[in-house]
Amino acid sequence: MAAPRARASWLQNGVWSFRPEGTRRTALIHVPSHWTHGACFRYPRAWEAVRRGTYERSLRLPGFAADRLCRVRFEAVMLRCDVFLDDVRIGGHAGGFTPFTCEIPAALWRTHAGDTARLRVEVESAHAAFVAAGVTHMVGYPDASEEGPLPGGIWQSVWLETLPRCHISGWHVRYDHARHEAAFQIELANGTGRRFAGEAVMSGGRRAQRLHLAIPANVAAGGRMVASGRLRLPPALRPWSPRDPRLYELELSLVAAGEEQDCLPIRVGFRSTAVRGRDLLVNGVPTRLFGISLIRHRVAPYLWRRDYLECYFGALRSLGFNALRLHAAIAPDIVLRVADEMGLMLIDQSAIWSTLVGGYTAAGQSFLENTKREFGEWVRRDRNHPAVVAWDV
Repeated sequence: MAAPRARASWLQNGVWSFRPEGTRRTALIHVPSHWTHGACFRYPRAWEAVRRGTYERSLRLPGFAADRLCRVRFEAVMLRCDVFLDDVRIGGHAGGFTPFTCEIPAALWRTHAGDTARLRVEVESAHAAFVAAGVTHMVGYPDASEEGPLPGGIWQSVWLETLPRCHISGWHVRYDHARHEAAFQIELANGTGRRFAGEAVMSGGRRAQRLHLAIPANVAAGGRMVASGRLRLPPALRPWSPRDPRLYELELSLVAAGEEQDCLPIRVGFRSTAVRGRDLLVNGVPTRLFGISLIRHRVAPYLWRRDYLECYFGALRSLGFNALRLHAAIAPDIVLRVADEMGLMLIDQSAIWSTLVGGYTAAGQSFLENTKREFGEWVRRDRNHPAVVAWDV
């Protein structure tokens, strides 16, 4: 088989230029962070009242390739933003907790290939959700609560990435404990001008745990499809559980005429959940959740750090806890990744805060449509984490 058509990504975190609304003066700001919650970064106290701000930094683009796409991926921006590259709008997003991407137009990429362009992100804080008609987005705690002002900022990581125009756009796995089988769904997007005919392949594992599943795939030019298949897992492969949080490094690939068109590394924990009467079954075993609520992860930078989370979750496990409720806000992805690794079961909670119900109700259809979209983004991001055993809306 030919060498894989590798994806590439470059982290854009660090110090950016920032201009709060109402001034022409720029300052320095850390990405990721909220400008409203920057005591640890020594941000001016006056920024707590700022509702809009503009971020800028230079972005070095890779060499141009017509059969690839180049995009900027944001893991979360609070709450609404528009994204520009050299004053050309390349995208935007509304909703403060979920990831999104902005594709760089091919002509713009070609112009700046191997050179720098200016990335500008105009951000409105969570105040943008509060309009005369009501509250249009879930935001977590209200203003002036125990978490302080409503947050605003690029508060999760930013990446520049390239990948093939015909690529794997998503995936999902469901584990059947009784049969020791897994059902895979591999989502494909074909952004080229020609049909893709080949296979979507899942593979990986070592020796007695080796996995391989090839699913026929036929995607029209400009089209999308979901390739679905099942396989019986090897007896030596063990499911994920709180006592034994087994995770497997696998690969999804697109193959046509013996050539690998795309390759996406994934991490899988095979785990089933079900409810029988009053019992929660994890891999068929009645399981009780003993835990506490995680709070402040919407605004506290230390809860976005792997080292802190490993220390904190390790302390919880040493005290006999096996679960955590992600309280009042959709948590950063790193929280779920560390929970997967440490066997900590999660109640994955949305950012719909009860005391704002009047505002949500007043916003009516606007709130419902925004929430439906944001819930879709949330579930797509979190659905493959074995630690998530319950969803709390």
